[in-house]
Amino acid sequence: MTTKKTEKASGNTAKNKIKVVNAEVIFANLVDEGFGTSLTIKLTPELEKQITEFWKANNIGNEKTVIGEPNIKEYEGTRQLSLKINEHTRFAGLNGLTTDNLGFGARINFFLNAFEYKNKFTKGKTYTGASISAVVILEGKRTGADADLSDLLND
Repeated sequence: MTTKKTEKASGNTAKNKIKVVNAEVIFANLVDEGFGTSLTIKLTPELEKQITEFWKANNIGNEKTVIGEPNIKEYEGTRQLSLKINEHTRFAGLNGLTTDNLGFGARINFFLNAFEYKNKFTKGKTYTGASISAVVILEGKRTGADADLSDLLND
């Protein structure tokens, strides 16, 4: 993963983004059902360190979270993080893969951007958020059918 610093056209506000390579998807929430849209990824120790450093360097968070610390969850021994996507997030897939192939076990590369925001919900305060801007789908989700097909092909 690399960190790249960019600036807005006005030159007065620096933004950071990181490139994440070969992350494993745990859950893809691509349809907003009242909670927004996101990709939940599995955190390896290396990936967790890199994302934690990115959160800290950019003071990502708001009054409902701990500023500078990602909201990491653990489920059955797997550390995971949900990252926001939005209508501007762009997707591309290798070998014909599409967003339909996102889900448990899919492998992706993506850019995660830090951005400042202030709106009616922040009561005039400015916070820094993070969202995914672009995703390349390297491998599709795994299902029981994949294992069955593999077994048949190996006969």
